[in-house]
Amino acid sequence: MPGRERPTIQADRILKRGSPEQLTIEAEKTRLAHELGNSSGLFHAPRVIAVDADAGSLELDRLTGIRQLSSVVGRDADWEEIMIGVGRAVAVVHDQMRMPASLARSMPEAWRVGSGDPVALHGDLTVWNVHVADTEPRPVLLDWSFAPRLGLDATIGPREFDLTCLMRSCFFVKRPLAIVSSFPARRAAELLLHGYFDGSSHRPVPADFARDMRLVGERLTREVLRRIPMRLKARLGYEWRARRYQRFSSGSEFAEICRRVLTHS
Repeated sequence: MPGRERPTIQADRILKRGSPEQLTIEAEKTRLAHELGNSSGLFHAPRVIAVDADAGSLELDRLTGIRQLSSVVGRDADWEEIMIGVGRAVAVVHDQMRMPASLARSMPEAWRVGSGDPVALHGDLTVWNVHVADTEPRPVLLDWSFAPRLGLDATIGPREFDLTCLMRSCFFVKRPLAIVSSFPARRAAELLLHGYFDGSSHRPVPADFARDMRLVGERLTREVLRRIPMRLKARLGYEWRARRYQRFSSGSEFAEICRRVLTHS
């Protein structure tokens, strides 16, 4: 999959450039997300100003007065409620957003896990693509393009993919002067899933769900290490943080979290 240029940030808009197909998909996903966010009242997403697929350009509203979720968790007084709200927002995307048949792209077989039907995916859901408005706790979901570094262009797939990407990213947050990350990744993961299954009717078997979240995490690690060149120090750091998630997702603590949120939501 060809790369794309870095977005151009202007005072009131963001200009993205890329292949016609990539931008057509991102524009439609962003449009659907913007409408669903407004109708559900659970999240914000940018408004699509214009898309010119032939020219390879997409213009989006620039949302201001927002902060990355990575800088909010563990710091703001209401961060736990915010994290639950993020889970509910992702749940409504998975349960209610529908891709047009012409833009439905399924995940490759190797990524397919879970027992539920495929859902519309954000595709690059991390604590850096989720923001929080300064004036209210409602999450802001940005960057509705599929993670291009993974070489995927899927628009539908297992909900465990988005959930793993977001939960796993909690274990990759680095904060200044922290030898071991001070980001409360385990608690954030539990709150995310609490909000998600509070907002979704989907009820997988807890043990199966825990296994699938672990499997997707393992696959993400393999693909990133295979596809993305890194200097030795960066690679070692990435592997260490990936192991933190894998130990958590394969352990008894996570199994108990899955049992708890799925039997009490």
